[in-house]
Amino acid sequence: MRSNFFYLMRIQYLGFRYHGYFIQSNAKTVQEKLERTLGYVLGKIPFKTLASGRTDTLVSANEMIVELFLEDQLLDENKFCQAMNDNLPVDIRLLEVSRTIANFNVIQHPKAKVYKYYFCFGEKYHPFAAPFLAHFSDDLDLSMMQWGAKQFLGTHNLIAFCKKPKDQTMTIRTVDEIDLSENRELTASFFPEKSYCMKVKASGFMRNQIRLMMGALVHLGSNKLSKSDFLLLIDGQLPSEPIYLAPANGLILDEIYYQ
Repeated sequence: MRSNFFYLMRIQYLGFRYHGYFIQSNAKTVQEKLERTLGYVLGKIPFKTLASGRTDTLVSANEMIVELFLEDQLLDENKFCQAMNDNLPVDIRLLEVSRTIANFNVIQHPKAKVYKYYFCFGEKYHPFAAPFLAHFSDDLDLSMMQWGAKQFLGTHNLIAFCKKPKDQTMTIRTVDEIDLSENRELTASFFPEKSYCMKVKASGFMRNQIRLMMGALVHLGSNKLSKSDFLLLIDGQLPSEPIYLAPANGLILDEIYYQ
């Protein structure tokens, strides 16, 4: 198809019943549902989509940017949004659509992304909280985990925090902001009395980086990983055994910055 018009769609989704964003064979994905709805709403107008990144199975997004390539112009963007939301599954929402330029690159142009990882520990929580919070049964030392989180700030060789890095993978990464504190934003009547959130901001992330960072912090907080070994990991030393990969259900892609 020849693309003459370019749009950015800002979407949200709860990832708990999806096998990630990108289309897969024999699996329910967010992209599959989005493109099926686009096909219905646009009718005979050919289209293509390109997402700003990917999220894995069970991972949610408060903000995902998807570029929409069209042969014909949308006549009414507000009506398009309404039609999309009338037909999308209840766990996917289109927040807005806006025109962009032909040379805009939705993958390469983001300046920063923010991920949040929500979790609790100790007594098992109400099952209704499972789509939003990861649960760890150990009694975690939160102050130790907060110390560990601060060690990620700045530029480090984070090769230990990338799942199956390739030869060309850039493992020298800079964490611009990180905070681990009590969760006061995402709440529900069925949540445990206390839950926590790790917020991380960086220009980009490697495969499973946040979940591996969280896994190392959990082991640090449960005394399964010493401070000295933790610091070696952050300085680029590969572990003798794989780092614990924290569950996906606590992870949310929260924001994407293009300016």
